[in-house]
Amino acid sequence: MGVPAEIACADVVWDINGKEIAVSRYWLRHVHNTSVSFSWGDALQTIADKFVSSLGDTSKGGAIMTYISNQVTLTRVDAYQIGTDGHATDKRTSTPGTTIGGSATGGYIPLLSAVVQLWGYDPAQFVTHPRRHRGRIYSPCTPSSLFNATGELPSGTADDIAARYGTFLNDIQGMHVGDTTPPGGGTDSMDVGVLSRTDTAFYQMQAVTCAYKPGVQHRRMNKLANTRSAATDIAHS
Repeated sequence: MGVPAEIACADVVWDINGKEIAVSRYWLRHVHNTSVSFSWGDALQTIADKFVSSLGDTSKGGAIMTYISNQVTLTRVDAYQIGTDGHATDKRTSTPGTTIGGSATGGYIPLLSAVVQLWGYDPAQFVTHPRRHRGRIYSPCTPSSLFNATGELPSGTADDIAARYGTFLNDIQGMHVGDTTPPGGGTDSMDVGVLSRTDTAFYQMQAVTCAYKPGVQHRRMNKLANTRSAATDIAHS
């Protein structure tokens, strides 16, 4: 199972209270105009810088910080060019010049997250093999207080999370990469979407939703000591 041509990804790397990390991966596809001079290295730096600047702007990607714990900060964004064999062929990194982090207060469980669902088709329409057209992002460290008695996110909260991630991805979608051209000329850009290795296809993103049920990422507690309680004896009578 390969990867189509002209694919990149951006790994958003978060620090969780100095003990763990969380990585959110976003897939992108290069849209080329023949009149534009294009370099993957320069484009990757533009991608990484754009993610950082968007997340630092509360009117754009920074809108998602409302639902991320204030114990979580952005460490860096790594942008990769991905070859058709699925392996990275180039990389650029951007780090924030000032602290960018969540603003939600209250307790959280590191491995428990709101699940942001990414749709490569209209959710209201039918598509064959729908799972191949969908992706997901685990929003890091969703505050425990947001979940109701059944362990779910209330519909209004889920709607707001989806809207804020939509604001973020709408800012990323269509970012210009490559050299500028004279007025009236073309520009290169990056589409945001869902990668299907099964189909060897990239599906441009159509919508964002948020699941009511939380997701679990066990790897976000890898550095916490695997301790246990004191033993309670069972009497043999």
